[in-house]
Amino acid sequence: MFLSRSVWLLALRGLQRHRRANAAIVATLAVLAAVLVAMLSLGHNLLVAPWTYDSARFGVLRHGIAGSTQERYGFAPDAYRALRDAGVFESLAASTTHPVAFGDGLGAARPLTLVRTTPSALDVTDAQPLLGRFVAADEDGDTRRVVISHALWKGDFDGRADVLGQDLLFDGQRHEIVGVMPPRFHFMGGDVWTAHLDDPARDTTTDTRLVLNFKLRAGVSIADTAAALVAVADALPGRGDPARYPRGWHMTPLRVIDAVTGPQRPAIVVVLAGAAALLVLGVLNVAALLVARQIADAGTVATRRALGESRRLGVAVAFVESLLLALAALAIALPLGRVLFDRFVGLVALEWVPRELEGAFAYSTPALWSLPWIGIAIAALLTLLRLPALLHGDARGALSGQTRVGGRRGDMAASRWLAGLQLALASAFLVSTLAIGAGAQALAERDLGFERAATQHAVLVFPRERYADGAQRMAALDRLAETLRADGAAAVGFTTAAPLQRYTRIGHVSAMNGVTLDEAFPIDHQVAHGDLAGALGLRLREGRFLDPRIDRADGEAVAVVTRAVAERLAPQGSALGLRITAASGSDVQVARRVVGVVDDVRHESPLAPTRPTLYVPYAQDAAAATPAGGQVALLVRWQAMDAAATQRIQAALAAIDPWIALREVTTLEARAERSVAGVTLARQLFAGFAVLGLLLATLGVAAVAALGVARQHHGLAVRAAIGATPRRQVFAVFASSVRVAVPATLAGAGLAWLLVGAMQAALQDAAALQWQHLLAAPALLLACALLATLLPARAATRVQPLSLLRGG
Repeated sequence: MFLSRSVWLLALRGLQRHRRANAAIVATLAVLAAVLVAMLSLGHNLLVAPWTYDSARFGVLRHGIAGSTQERYGFAPDAYRALRDAGVFESLAASTTHPVAFGDGLGAARPLTLVRTTPSALDVTDAQPLLGRFVAADEDGDTRRVVISHALWKGDFDGRADVLGQDLLFDGQRHEIVGVMPPRFHFMGGDVWTAHLDDPARDTTTDTRLVLNFKLRAGVSIADTAAALVAVADALPGRGDPARYPRGWHMTPLRVIDAVTGPQRPAIVVVLAGAAALLVLGVLNVAALLVARQIADAGTVATRRALGESRRLGVAVAFVESLLLALAALAIALPLGRVLFDRFVGLVALEWVPRELEGAFAYSTPALWSLPWIGIAIAALLTLLRLPALLHGDARGALSGQTRVGGRRGDMAASRWLAGLQLALASAFLVSTLAIGAGAQALAERDLGFERAATQHAVLVFPRERYADGAQRMAALDRLAETLRADGAAAVGFTTAAPLQRYTRIGHVSAMNGVTLDEAFPIDHQVAHGDLAGALGLRLREGRFLDPRIDRADGEAVAVVTRAVAERLAPQGSALGLRITAASGSDVQVARRVVGVVDDVRHESPLAPTRPTLYVPYAQDAAAATPAGGQVALLVRWQAMDAAATQRIQAALAAIDPWIALREVTTLEARAERSVAGVTLARQLFAGFAVLGLLLATLGVAAVAALGVARQHHGLAVRAAIGATPRRQVFAVFASSVRVAVPATLAGAGLAWLLVGAMQAALQDAAALQWQHLLAAPALLLACALLATLLPARAATRVQPLSLLRGG
C-alpha cells in the first residue's frame, strides 16, 4: 500500500496545496530534530565511545574502606602481583603518572604527563604503536627510553618519520624516543610512556602508587568480576601487613568510562530526555497544523471518499505526507545539528573529558544512523494523531455542504487536545527549568568552608632530578611565596590537592591516644605548606593552623582536623591535644597531636558532601618528601585580583627556576563553576528548551483559537445578529482558550512535580522545586495563551450579521 505509485502522487499533490503551512512544519521539525541529533552525538562521544579502544572491557580498580564516600586508585606492588596471578582479568597493567617539565631550560617549561607502565598496557587497550615499539618487558626506566603520543610527535617533531632515536628533553634530562603511539592514544592521560624504575613484578615496597587497569575477560561482566575479587581482597591481609588493610577494606572494579564520565551520565540523560520531549512537543504542534489543514481539505477528502477511496488509502496517503515532511526536516536538521553540536561541546567541562576525546569530538557518530528511524517515528506519530479524523471522514460533508464552516466537531476537539498537550509539556519544561535554576543558584550560594573570591590556583611541576626531596621543593616554595607577597599577594599557600578537584589522597584514622579504635574511619588526607589557611580563608574553630616555622620535619608530628573529625574523636568535648594515629600514601601509621580544628570543607564540589579531613605539614609527610611528590598546588589570595595576576605568577616562577612548569592556572571561582558543569549544562539547555516550548505552545493555542473562530463563523454571526456585543464575542473566544490552557498547564506542572525526584537524583539534588514554581509556570503559560488568543478574538468582533445573508 505505502509503495503504491498512486499513494505517493496523492501525497505530493496534497503537499503542493499548502506550501506555506508545510514550510512552517518542516522548519519546526528541523530545528527540534537538530537539537535531538546534536545531543545524541554528544552523548555518544561522552558515554559510549570516548576512546579508540573497547570501552566495554576497559576497566580500572579502586579500593576503599566501608563507610567512606571516596575510593582511591593506588595499589601496592604486592597487591598487583596477587591480582595478576589470580587470573580474574584477561590482562592487567600497573601504571603511575608523573608530571614532568618539558623544555630546553631557556624559556618557560611546559608540563607533560609521563606514565610509567607495564607492557601489558597494550593488551589492556588493544593498541599498537604507529612507529617503533612500546615499553619492553625487560626494560628498565633508568635506560631513559620513551614512547611519545601522536600529538607530541605532530606538534613538536612535525610528524617526522625519522623521530625514532631522537632526544626528548624533560626535567633537564635527555630521553631517547623509541616509539610513537597512534592518534587519540593517551593511556592514563599520558603524553609520554616509559618503563617503571622498579619493576612491580619484583618491587617489595608498600607504597600504594600503582593504578591498575584491566581488560575484562570476554563474556564476563563487571558484577561477576567484583564477586571474584572478594576472595582476593580477603587473602591480601595474609600476604602483607594486616595494618595496611583495615576492617572493611574492599576492592571495586569498574569500567573506565563509568569512572570518568559516569558522574555526568545522569545529567546528560536528563538533557537527552528533554530534547526528545521537545521534539514530541514539536510533533504535537505540527499535528495541530496538519489537523487544521485536514479541516481545510475536508471537501476534497469527502469528494474522494464519495468516488470510492478507502479509509485505508487515506491513512496511507497521510503517512506518506508526514514521512516526506519529516525527511525534508531531517535533511535540514543534519547540517543544523552540526552547528548546535559544536555549541554544545563548548558547554562541556574539560573535567568530564578524557584526554583521548579532547579536541576530537566527532559529530558523525553511529548516533546519526538513528535519523531514518526518527523520521519514521515522526511520520507514524503524526499519522496516529490524525487517525480518528482520517477514519471517520465520509462523503456526507461534501453532500451536505458543511465543509465551508470548517470541518467536523471531532477535528476541532482533536485540535484542542493537541494544543492542551503542547501546553502541558511546555508547563513541565518551564517548571523543570525554574527548579534547575533555583538549584543552581543555591549551589552558587552554598557554603564550601573556604573562600573562592580573589583566590588563584595553579599546579607547579618540579623536575624530578633537580628537586629530589621535599626540603629542596619547600625552599623553592618559600622563595615563590616571598616573591608573590612582595608583588601584592595577601596570602600564599601550597597543598598536594587543591579544593574543587575530583581526586584527593585518602587515609584512615586507626587509633586515638594509643588505643586502637574498634573500627578505623576514613579521612581525606591533605598536605599543607605556607599560609594555606589564609589563602583559602579556612575558618578556625579552635587551636591554631599549621605553621611551617613551627611544624618542622624534626618536630612533633601534628595535624589540624575538620569539625567532622573532631566530633568523631571527641563528641562531648575538645579534640585539641588528642593524639591520633593516621595513615595515607605509603600506609605508614603516624601518631599526630591535634593542634587545631577548622570548619568542614566541601573539597570536591558544591554538590559533594563534606568529608572528614586531616591537614598535615608538608615537612612531615612521607609521600611529599619522595621524588614522586614533585607536583604541588599553589593557592594565592590577592589583595586585588586583576588580569595580570597570572603573569605575576609566571614571572616569579621563571625567576626562581625556568624548569618548574606551571599548569592549570585558573581561579577558585572558575573551578567551582566547572565542578557543577553538569547542572550548568542542564540549566542552559533546559532554559532553551523552555523558550522553544513556550513559543510552540503559544503558536499552537493561536492556531486552535483561529481555527475555532473560522469554524464558528456562522454561530458568531448569529450571536451578533441577536445582540451579542463585541465584548461578549471576545469573552467567548478567550473562555475557549482558558478551558484548554488551565487544566493543561496544571497537568504539566503536576507532571514536573512527579518527575522532580528523578531529576534531583540525576542532578545530585541540584533541582530545587518550590511551590512558587508550580504557580508561576501555569500563570505564565496562561498569560501567553491569552495573548495568543488576542488576534483571533479581535477577528471574532469583526464578524457581521450580514454575512448570514451572503451565505457566510
